[in-house]
Amino acid sequence: MREICKKSMNDFKSTVAAFHGLIGQGKFMEALDLYYDERASSSDNDGPPVSGLEALRKASLGFLNNTQNLTAVLENSLVIDNYSVAQWHYRFTNSKIGVVDYRQISIAYWENRKIVKEQHLHNIKY
Repeated sequence: MREICKKSMNDFKSTVAAFHGLIGQGKFMEALDLYYDERASSSDNDGPPVSGLEALRKASLGFLNNTQNLTAVLENSLVIDNYSVAQWHYRFTNSKIGVVDYRQISIAYWENRKIVKEQHLHNIKY
């Protein structure tokens, strides 16, 4: 039984690592398609969640269409039970506000290798 749990956790860690790899490459839409559940919700700080995969796609495209020179560097990560926590360093140019450089903590709850709920915590400085 212990070996099954260990293998399952290793598989989950590999899934999270693959997801983080896509984000680090700036492949946000591919990450959405592969790793988000249809009923996924995502929120920034204490803001209202964006709910549902289609709404998340629309919000991501809106962000990406106004963004240039995007880099996302994974600085730390933790995987435990059905949660992943990642510390990211983002830097990009937004067409409306200019250069944005900040660190973000992303907490995701996963079911069946898909993100169901996530929250991003950040203090954007520009």
